[in-house]
Amino acid sequence: FQIGNADKYDINLQIYNRWGTLIYQTAHYTNDYNCKGCADGVYYYLLTAKSLRSGKVKDYKGSLTVFN
Repeated sequence: FQIGNADKYDINLQIYNRWGTLIYQTAHYTNDYNCKGCADGVYYYLLTAKSLRSGKVKDYKGSLTVFN
């Protein structure tokens, strides 16, 4: 799971499986999660990014599909 310009933001990331179970959470994401061991399927994320320069906060949510 890669986020462009992640080094310019303080990123809080949560990833859930299709049943709504939290499978990953971090308060300072650094593009280090690779979903090893994840089953094929759809996953959902909630992401809060705070700019290290301006302090502006933006929330994102969406889905991603894993194919092994």
